Amino acid sequence: MKALLHAVWAGTCAGAAIPTALTFMLALNGLAGGQGVLSMLWLGILPLLLTVPFVLVGALGIGLPLTALLQKTGRETRTAYVVAGAVVGFLLPLLFPSANSTDVWWPGSFLGILSGSVTANVWWKHRSRPKLNRRSPPSISDAQA
Repeated sequence: MKALLHAVWAGTCAGAAIPTALTFMLALNGLAGGQGVLSMLWLGILPLLLTVPFVLVGALGIGLPLTALLQKTGRETRTAYVVAGAVVGFLLPLLFPSANSTDVWWPGSFLGILSGSVTANVWWKHRSRPKLNRRSPPSISDAQA
Protein backbone atom coordinates (compact mmCIF):
# COMPACT_ATOMS: atom_id res chain seq x y z
CA MET A 1 0.00 0.00 0.00
CA LYS A 2 2.86 2.36 0.82
CA ALA A 3 4.41 1.78 -2.61
CA LEU A 4 1.10 2.50 -4.35
CA LEU A 5 0.63 5.73 -2.41
CA HIS A 6 4.21 6.71 -3.24
CA ALA A 7 3.59 6.10 -6.95
CA VAL A 8 0.30 8.06 -6.84
CA TRP A 9 1.96 10.98 -5.06
CA ALA A 10 4.87 11.05 -7.52
CA GLY A 11 2.48 11.02 -10.48
CA THR A 12 0.32 13.71 -8.89
CA CYS A 13 3.30 15.98 -8.34
CA ALA A 14 4.58 15.42 -11.88
CA GLY A 15 1.23 16.11 -13.53
CA ALA A 16 0.41 19.10 -11.36
CA ALA A 17 3.85 20.74 -11.35
CA ILE A 18 3.29 23.20 -14.21
CA PRO A 19 -0.26 24.22 -13.22
CA THR A 20 0.82 24.53 -9.58
CA ALA A 21 3.70 26.83 -10.54
CA LEU A 22 1.27 29.00 -12.49
CA THR A 23 -1.33 29.14 -9.73
CA PHE A 24 1.35 29.90 -7.16
CA MET A 25 2.41 32.90 -9.24
CA LEU A 26 -1.23 34.01 -9.34
CA ALA A 27 -1.48 33.46 -5.59
CA LEU A 28 1.64 35.53 -4.90
CA ASN A 29 0.26 38.27 -7.12
CA GLY A 30 -3.01 38.10 -5.18
CA LEU A 31 -1.19 38.37 -1.87
CA ALA A 32 0.62 41.45 -3.13
CA GLY A 33 -2.76 42.85 -4.16
CA GLY A 34 -4.19 42.42 -0.67
CA GLN A 35 -6.10 39.15 -1.10
CA GLY A 36 -6.47 36.83 1.89
CA VAL A 37 -3.67 34.40 2.68
CA LEU A 38 -5.97 31.40 3.03
CA SER A 39 -7.73 31.95 -0.29
CA MET A 40 -4.40 32.43 -2.05
CA LEU A 41 -2.96 29.29 -0.45
CA TRP A 42 -6.03 27.41 -1.68
CA LEU A 43 -5.47 28.78 -5.18
CA GLY A 44 -1.82 27.75 -5.04
CA ILE A 45 -2.48 24.09 -4.18
CA LEU A 46 -5.66 23.65 -6.21
CA PRO A 47 -3.96 21.85 -9.15
CA LEU A 48 -2.53 19.25 -6.76
CA LEU A 49 -5.94 18.68 -5.21
CA LEU A 50 -7.57 18.33 -8.62
CA THR A 51 -4.92 15.92 -9.91
CA VAL A 52 -5.03 13.42 -7.02
CA PRO A 53 -8.41 11.86 -7.93
CA PHE A 54 -7.40 11.30 -11.56
CA VAL A 55 -4.13 9.62 -10.61
CA LEU A 56 -5.78 7.57 -7.87
CA VAL A 57 -8.58 6.36 -10.17
CA GLY A 58 -6.06 5.46 -12.87
CA ALA A 59 -3.80 3.61 -10.44
CA LEU A 60 -6.56 1.69 -8.67
CA GLY A 61 -8.96 1.15 -11.55
CA ILE A 62 -6.51 0.34 -14.30
CA GLY A 63 -3.00 0.12 -12.84
CA LEU A 64 -3.63 -2.62 -10.27
CA PRO A 65 -5.64 -4.85 -12.64
CA LEU A 66 -2.94 -4.32 -15.26
CA THR A 67 -0.31 -5.36 -12.73
CA ALA A 68 -2.19 -8.60 -12.08
CA LEU A 69 -2.46 -9.28 -15.81
CA LEU A 70 1.19 -8.50 -16.53
CA GLN A 71 2.32 -10.62 -13.60
CA LYS A 72 0.11 -13.54 -14.63
CA THR A 73 1.39 -13.44 -18.21
CA GLY A 74 5.02 -12.86 -17.19
CA ARG A 75 5.23 -9.58 -19.12
CA GLU A 76 6.10 -7.11 -16.38
CA THR A 77 8.51 -4.64 -17.95
CA ARG A 78 9.19 -0.97 -17.42
CA THR A 79 8.07 -0.27 -20.98
CA ALA A 80 4.76 -2.07 -20.51
CA TYR A 81 4.00 -0.09 -17.36
CA VAL A 82 5.12 3.31 -18.63
CA VAL A 83 3.36 3.04 -21.99
CA ALA A 84 0.15 1.89 -20.29
CA GLY A 85 0.45 4.71 -17.73
CA ALA A 86 0.96 7.29 -20.47
CA VAL A 87 -2.03 6.02 -22.47
CA VAL A 88 -4.29 5.92 -19.41
CA GLY A 89 -3.01 9.35 -18.36
CA PHE A 90 -3.89 10.74 -21.78
CA LEU A 91 -7.34 9.15 -21.98
CA LEU A 92 -8.63 9.62 -18.42
CA PRO A 93 -8.97 13.43 -18.54
CA LEU A 94 -10.83 13.12 -21.86
CA LEU A 95 -13.64 11.32 -20.06
CA PHE A 96 -14.46 14.43 -18.04
CA PRO A 97 -15.47 17.58 -19.93
CA SER A 98 -14.48 20.89 -18.40
CA ALA A 99 -16.90 22.36 -15.90
CA ASN A 100 -17.96 25.29 -18.09
CA SER A 101 -18.43 23.52 -21.44
CA THR A 102 -18.90 20.17 -23.09
CA ASP A 103 -15.45 20.36 -24.67
CA VAL A 104 -12.76 18.09 -23.33
CA TRP A 105 -9.72 19.63 -21.70
CA TRP A 106 -6.81 18.66 -23.97
CA PRO A 107 -4.06 20.20 -21.81
CA GLY A 108 -5.16 17.87 -19.03
CA SER A 109 -4.54 14.93 -21.31
CA PHE A 110 -1.00 16.03 -22.05
CA LEU A 111 -0.32 16.56 -18.37
CA GLY A 112 -1.92 13.15 -17.84
CA ILE A 113 0.71 11.55 -20.06
CA LEU A 114 3.39 12.87 -17.72
CA SER A 115 1.45 11.96 -14.61
CA GLY A 116 0.56 8.46 -15.78
CA SER A 117 4.04 7.59 -16.98
CA VAL A 118 5.67 8.83 -13.75
CA THR A 119 3.14 6.92 -11.63
CA ALA A 120 3.75 3.77 -13.68
CA ASN A 121 7.53 4.15 -13.54
CA VAL A 122 7.56 4.53 -9.76
CA TRP A 123 5.22 1.53 -9.46
CA TRP A 124 7.52 -0.46 -11.77
CA LYS A 125 10.52 0.37 -9.57
CA HIS A 126 8.65 -1.05 -6.60
CA ARG A 127 7.55 -4.13 -8.55
CA SER A 128 11.02 -4.83 -9.95
CA ARG A 129 12.77 -4.95 -6.58
CA PRO A 130 13.85 -8.43 -5.56
CA LYS A 131 11.22 -10.04 -3.37
CA LEU A 132 12.48 -11.41 -0.08
CA ASN A 133 10.89 -14.45 1.42
CA ARG A 134 10.31 -13.19 4.93
CA ARG A 135 8.63 -16.37 6.16
CA SER A 136 11.74 -18.48 6.16
CA PRO A 137 14.98 -17.25 7.71
CA PRO A 138 18.15 -17.43 5.63
CA SER A 139 19.81 -20.82 5.76
CA ILE A 140 23.43 -21.49 6.63
CA SER A 141 24.18 -22.31 2.99
CA ASP A 142 22.90 -18.86 2.02
CA ALA A 143 25.37 -17.24 4.42
CA GLN A 144 28.29 -19.29 3.07
CA ALA A 145 27.59 -18.48 -0.58
